[in-house]
Amino acid sequence: MNAISGIVLKGGLAVLVAGSALALSTNAGAATQRATYVTATAACSGPIPSSDGALRRSPIGIRNTGTSNVFISCSVPADYVGDLATGIVEVHFENFGSVEATVNCTLTAGNRFGGFGSVAGSTVMAGGADSYVGWSNVDKHHAWGSYNFSCILPPDVEINTIIDVNQDAGDGL
Repeated sequence: MNAISGIVLKGGLAVLVAGSALALSTNAGAATQRATYVTATAACSGPIPSSDGALRRSPIGIRNTGTSNVFISCSVPADYVGDLATGIVEVHFENFGSVEATVNCTLTAGNRFGGFGSVAGSTVMAGGADSYVGWSNVDKHHAWGSYNFSCILPPDVEINTIIDVNQDAGDGL
């Protein structure tokens, strides 16, 4: 009985390995764009201990439960195959409060090896509304650059979904 299970397992592995090789092979016409959706819980944290104390994490977001603004910093990887200056980054927020709230963010793209650049963005949300801050044509400055940003979260505002879109004119994604 073990021998038969072993044969089935080996056959299954062969199919799995062959299928994986096909899935991993590069195709010149693969895609010009790839979007990655990440929850803030996976990519963000309070940069200083005093910020972490007011931040409540849930499976889908991080909310400022304090009474004053707090900083939050996030980092999401960029695809190393993608073009350097065509990235798109969107950061989504929800205002659980009853008053208008403004979120200010600064995106810093790149890394220490290939250089980096920063650009600011902001959004204003009515009480109970959602919104996002977005940047387009982001230059990651290096093939291994990443998209990093810090935001000031007002009380009762949650950062939830982060979308980064990598593009490649050569269809290499």
